[in-house]
Amino acid sequence: MNRSVSDRLQAGQAVVLDATQPVTTRMVDAQHLAGAILAGGRVELENAVIAGVLDLTNAAVGGDIHLANCVFQAPVRAAGAVFTRSLRLERCRFHGADFDSARFRAQVALAGSRFAVPPGSAADAPERLCRFNDAQFDDVLDAQDVQFRRGVRASFCRVRFGNSTAFQGCRFFGTLDLSEAQVQGSLWLGLTVLTGEADLSRLRVAGDIKLQEARSGRHSALSLRFADVSGFIDLSRAAMRGTLQLGDVVARRGVSLAFSHFGQGVSAAGLQAAWLDGQGMRVRGDAVFSSLKTDELSMVDIRVWGHVLMSYAEISGCADFSQARIRAGVALDIEGTRISKKAIFDRVRIGGQVDATGLVVGQKLSWVQAITTRTARFAEIDVQRGVFFTGSRFGGDLILRRAALKGDVTACAVVCEGLFDLYGATASRLFLHAGNAPNDHAARLRGGINAAHARLEYVGAPAVEFGTDPASHAPGKRVGSNAEVDFQHCEVREVANFSDAVSYLPISFYGASVGGQFIFQRVKLGAQAPANFLGATFLGLSFFNRVDFAAGADFSYSRFEQTAYFRARFGKAASFDFSRFNAIADFSDTEAGAWASDDALWRDSSRHPAACDFADASFRQCRIQSDAHFDSVVFRGELDLRQATFASLCLPSDDRASSGGRLPATIRLTGCRYDKLNMQDPLALLLSAEGTLRLKNGFARPPFGQLEDCLRRNGNDAGANAVYLARRRCERQGKRGLFWLWDTAYRGLANYGVQPVRLAWISLALVVAGSLFFAQPGTVDPKDKSLRAGGPYTASGEEAVSMAIAEFLPVSLPIKDHLSPAAAPVAVALPGGRSLTVRPTIIASLLQLMGWIVVPIGVAAVSGVLMRKPK
Repeated sequence: MNRSVSDRLQAGQAVVLDATQPVTTRMVDAQHLAGAILAGGRVELENAVIAGVLDLTNAAVGGDIHLANCVFQAPVRAAGAVFTRSLRLERCRFHGADFDSARFRAQVALAGSRFAVPPGSAADAPERLCRFNDAQFDDVLDAQDVQFRRGVRASFCRVRFGNSTAFQGCRFFGTLDLSEAQVQGSLWLGLTVLTGEADLSRLRVAGDIKLQEARSGRHSALSLRFADVSGFIDLSRAAMRGTLQLGDVVARRGVSLAFSHFGQGVSAAGLQAAWLDGQGMRVRGDAVFSSLKTDELSMVDIRVWGHVLMSYAEISGCADFSQARIRAGVALDIEGTRISKKAIFDRVRIGGQVDATGLVVGQKLSWVQAITTRTARFAEIDVQRGVFFTGSRFGGDLILRRAALKGDVTACAVVCEGLFDLYGATASRLFLHAGNAPNDHAARLRGGINAAHARLEYVGAPAVEFGTDPASHAPGKRVGSNAEVDFQHCEVREVANFSDAVSYLPISFYGASVGGQFIFQRVKLGAQAPANFLGATFLGLSFFNRVDFAAGADFSYSRFEQTAYFRARFGKAASFDFSRFNAIADFSDTEAGAWASDDALWRDSSRHPAACDFADASFRQCRIQSDAHFDSVVFRGELDLRQATFASLCLPSDDRASSGGRLPATIRLTGCRYDKLNMQDPLALLLSAEGTLRLKNGFARPPFGQLEDCLRRNGNDAGANAVYLARRRCERQGKRGLFWLWDTAYRGLANYGVQPVRLAWISLALVVAGSLFFAQPGTVDPKDKSLRAGGPYTASGEEAVSMAIAEFLPVSLPIKDHLSPAAAPVAVALPGGRSLTVRPTIIASLLQLMGWIVVPIGVAAVSGVLMRKPK
């Protein structure tokens, strides 16, 4: 060492060597330098080359030290040293440094310095270490633009920084260890470059951590796990090609990841921050924020080429994922997350599944104009105000099973390729209709909807499309075989509107309950399975106008509390068995007339709807407590009304030109009861115009008796008589032998007791014939023998008529006290000059026999005894 340099340093003078001179002329012995430092004076040296180990171990340094642009050829050893005054080692080059447990009471500056490894150094050589472990900095540490070259391990473990610490612009090409360090001010790491591991775990910072625009290499790893930061962590615009660990970090003022790039993902499970700003973040890997706790979360316009895992997070404010782009298998996992205010996912693009099971949102959940390529699972979510899916597209299922939604579910213009699952959900109103442009079309639920056991205030689904037209399927495209429109046991407290909907899937409202109007108008059904309304309850008006049930419908056990309007086609069997209509059941419309062949009456919404058109229809044990209007209905198949009950039954006549309706060819009426029947020809209910019986199982007395009794109660005796006569005629066709003979005689003599006029004519004819016979001489004998002496007695005209009446009537008349039929044969003159010999007693006996037959029948017919209703 040059003696003059040594003397000047000992004297506290500044020594500035010429950097252009050879190294040998600028060489300073480390021991002499250490002596000058330990002397306690000011040491100021520039452009020197320090030869040997500078050993200040456990030294007490009382003066200012300023070494600028110096080169240390050997490690610096200052473990346990105490620097009372400032230490400035600016733009120096080190080959190892050990400041473990050192204490710096004044400012320390390392700005622009460089720590490098000499060629050929062993892996555990001291030259590879830059150690400040357990050191204490009472004032500011300025380490801006320091370079830690490859192989250098920079260790600041358990260091205590008494003020702000600046590593701004540093280059860490080796490792950095700041674990368990404590910083009373802020930690500045902005613009740093990390190529190896950087361990900042369990770091305690009273201010902020500034890592904005920091960069890291592909094999680097930055860990802040369990760090506790009183301020905020700023990683904005960082470019981290390695991994980032923020797990269990506490940042009391927030964390900013805005516009940063992370090449291998972000792990921030358990992060606690006042706010988390990830706006514009780009992550090529997974972004893990499980168990996150923050007041505000912004992930606007992020791009993630991996998973976003945010399960069981707690966000006391809003969470905003607007315009996010995520690509992975389970792309977004927010299961069990609690968001106290709004959750916004508008215009997100998610190339995988969404798992939001158990999500809790204090205000609204907005998923507007979003695209999800696979299943989105929102099962068991709890949203206080409303859920908005307007204009969104789902490539898989949209699952809201058992969701508790206090507000509305707005799914206007939604396109869902899978199942829209609302099983067991509760919500205020469900909107599936068209919205405002560009969402001006109704929802398209191609995988169907499952709202079984759901509880809703209102359902608005006009013009919704369920399923896909089979004719439009692309080759190889598969549609789920179990897809359907399922509202089984669904409870809708107000209106349910499905007008103009289109369904290519089976429809089921089994056990559903609708408290307001049920509007099922102009619905197009393309499924091959019958529509299922079994056991449904409709408490308000129900409308089934212009519906074509091509595969039939089942309304068995359903209940209609108010008027039900049916203007529908039933291509196959329609069952209303055991259903209850507590108001009017209107299946007809006399204003519309018959169905047109081009279906104009029910397809043209500007025209009045036509009446129903049934194939087979069943109303077995149906109960309609008011009017049932079928007067212009067309029944093309069988009508089953067994055990049905109607207050007033209106049916068409068999003449289509007059009523527009048509009665079925066969009908089942066993046990059917109705208080009033409105038909142009009531008998047409049982017999066709050709006289053939309509009853399915052949003749039975009860349907005839019910119709006759109904007509008589309503004052239509003529119609009741016609029904009675028709019943007797039908019964006669099944009789044989004497029964047939008696029935034929009864019909011929008394017209079955209905207005027996012919009995009077027969009686008059018999009396006239008897009178003419008894007017013949010798046909009667007077009981007075004195009148017989003159030969055969000839009765007068009055006596002949009285005698005929006396013999015909089964009662005794005074004429018989004077005259009696003669016993001797009498020749009676006949036309043509011929005569007939006959005994008058025989003629009298025949008259008596006919009288005993005709008179009782006539009395019974007049009194109505023979027309009593059969049991």
